[in-house]
Amino acid sequence: MDSPGVGPNLWTCASTIRSVPQEPVWVSDWLLAVRRGGTGGDLVSRLRAAARAYIVAVDVAGVAALAASFVFGGRPDLVRLLVAVAAAALSSPFRIPLPVMGNVSIAFTFVFAALLVLGIPAAAITAAVAGMAASLLRRGTRWPLNRILFNALELAVSSTAAGCVFLLAGGTPGQLDLAQEWPAVLLSAGVFFVANSCLVAGAISLTDEIPFFLNWRTNFLWTGPAYLAGAFLGTALTLGVQNFGLLALGLSLPLLYVLYFSLRLYAEKVAEERRHGRQVVPEHILCKPGPLTREETEKMRIHPRIGVEILETISFPFPLTDVVRSHHEKWDGSGYPDHLKGEEIPITARILSVVDCFDALTSDRPYRKPLSPEEALKYVQSETGTSFDPAVVEALVKNMDRLGALAAEINQSHETSTAPDKRRLPKGVDPLTRDTNQLRTSITETIQSAQRELFALYEIAQSTARSLNLDEAMGFIAGKIAHLIHYRCLVLYLYDKERRVLAARYVHGLHSQRLGHHTIPLGERMSGWSAVHRMPIHGITHEEPVLREGARSDLEELMSDRTVEGLESSIVAPLLDGDAVLGVLALYDLRDRPYEDDNLRVISIVAKHVATAVRNALQYSAGQGSALIDPLTRLPNARYLFVSFEEEISRALRQQVPLSIIELDVNDFNEVNDHHGHPAGDRILRELARLVRAQLRGCDTCVRYAADEFIVIVPGVGKQEVNRLQRRIQEAIEDHKFIVHGGRPVRLSVSMGSSSFPEDGKSFDALIAVADARMYEVKSSRRKGDPDGSGYQRFTGRRSMPVN
Repeated sequence: MDSPGVGPNLWTCASTIRSVPQEPVWVSDWLLAVRRGGTGGDLVSRLRAAARAYIVAVDVAGVAALAASFVFGGRPDLVRLLVAVAAAALSSPFRIPLPVMGNVSIAFTFVFAALLVLGIPAAAITAAVAGMAASLLRRGTRWPLNRILFNALELAVSSTAAGCVFLLAGGTPGQLDLAQEWPAVLLSAGVFFVANSCLVAGAISLTDEIPFFLNWRTNFLWTGPAYLAGAFLGTALTLGVQNFGLLALGLSLPLLYVLYFSLRLYAEKVAEERRHGRQVVPEHILCKPGPLTREETEKMRIHPRIGVEILETISFPFPLTDVVRSHHEKWDGSGYPDHLKGEEIPITARILSVVDCFDALTSDRPYRKPLSPEEALKYVQSETGTSFDPAVVEALVKNMDRLGALAAEINQSHETSTAPDKRRLPKGVDPLTRDTNQLRTSITETIQSAQRELFALYEIAQSTARSLNLDEAMGFIAGKIAHLIHYRCLVLYLYDKERRVLAARYVHGLHSQRLGHHTIPLGERMSGWSAVHRMPIHGITHEEPVLREGARSDLEELMSDRTVEGLESSIVAPLLDGDAVLGVLALYDLRDRPYEDDNLRVISIVAKHVATAVRNALQYSAGQGSALIDPLTRLPNARYLFVSFEEEISRALRQQVPLSIIELDVNDFNEVNDHHGHPAGDRILRELARLVRAQLRGCDTCVRYAADEFIVIVPGVGKQEVNRLQRRIQEAIEDHKFIVHGGRPVRLSVSMGSSSFPEDGKSFDALIAVADARMYEVKSSRRKGDPDGSGYQRFTGRRSMPVN
């Protein structure tokens, strides 16, 4: 039995999704007692009465099935029966846990073989003993007798039902002719699965007030293949026994071993899906301290719907999807995603929304301090009747003292379990208070620091990956680094191959003018050593001669300057492009503010992004702006696409996130040039580029790929989201009035196709081919009246030369 239920209260009603004991039989057992935090005394009584009546009925049916099978089915061979019972009982502990409640056991193989070889009586007794053994041999707390009996007797009912169907379908126990009797074998396996799963689902539905069919479909239907595999092996074992005797039992063990571990791997993958799923809302949005953009708000608001899609594939013994979908609905109907109002919102979602709000307000955030419980409660009360159900808010207000005491009791229990040894502390120091407060402060600070670091690194990556102006990029990066690592002066040194020195290219902070033309010979001092050895390094540097170059100060010749002499604490990281050294990023601070090992990790990550910005800027400068930028639209061109796409693929692989591209072609754009002239066409292309960029995020890239073709790279976005983005771009372009000479408006139409990594391909050529083919399918559907079906050249690979 579970722990006795406590009276209903706000927290437990909103938290019925606690951990559920793993059940041991093939599909699962049942949860006899109503879980903690019931839904009201009368309802709980009715549920318990109905569940008890159902369980007693199943137990009676199980006893009747066992008795009838022996009365009408005869007595099986005792030796073979004992072998079957022993095999099923010994294999019953080998269970594969299901995602929510229960397990699948390979003992079904021996039960099914007993049915085919020995008949209904042997199958019924084998199943009952296996179910009882699985309950008794489980680890942890032993279960009460009524639960053990239900496990055993419902399996006897399932086995008897399967045996009756096997006989009615023409099967003959002990003389299996698979060529003639395979329909009977399949039918009996299916009946066993349906009977076993439905009996268990019925108990759970009565206990937890879950619709039966929804419960069975979500929690049990997916286990059908396991029964099919068990029936297949049971049939193979039967044929082996008929031909080779009990020796076949030993030969079947390798197959059962493979089945067990295959099913376990399958279950672990399902469990992994349950634990992780997909992160619908990126962490940088969750941690963003300022207002969200329109695109970020849209992404935030779709997470309930996506969450429901994930949860529908997972077996929960309660209607969790309704709670997840509706927990952002508001009492006055202004919430999302369905704009439900009042009683239309499920009660569990109404409770969770209040709990979620109160918890968020009293929790620390990177961008604000936590509110006191009194302030949070006052805010929740102010939203009564607009955001929250008045009855739920009233329940929270009435139970605040009791809930606060309960929370303190839980915290105290946790603290006591981790109390340190008092003997090591000075007198008068309370170890519990001191260490618990230190632990809480440490954990809170660590989480906040990680969130700030993640957000700052995201913004750095977003800016540098697309930056072609080094000064602009470094100005932004320097500000973000200040949130991650302390410094008084930041210097970006670039490697001058001709002079073999590191020359200061960008300086930020104090002493900027003094260090603006500073150089360091390659291989000398801390930065020179870091560049040669391609390793980050930090420490308190020395100006006097030392044996190790890495311990010498970069600023040793400037130490006579009183404004620089205190900068003895340094941390540097090389900027690498493959094996080539681009330069060094160096931070300097006072001697009493040393850098730590963890700062090396951060600056190493930042250095990779700075290296990207440096490489892009150098390539841009080398071509005087024509290397990577289309002069007409000021968008990156095809050459930039080829350079950057491999980086995007590598990032997607490293971070395990999707990557999508969109190919866009302007329909009949040649007619615009023919009728209105090329200057008008150029103005339209510039305006079109502006429209497309307005629909994109900062980390997305729009490239002018050919004359009237554009390619959009969308990192971190899969098929569904990229389809929505396509529609937004298409609506923005086709609703816009482009102005030509004389003030005349012109409207354009576009055809688009998309592809996603890794589903549609793992290389640039593969993805662009798929997107191109889909784009031409759209174009063809728009031009069905043309003789050739499209009015354009058919897709035969790369159609046009990229614009460089």
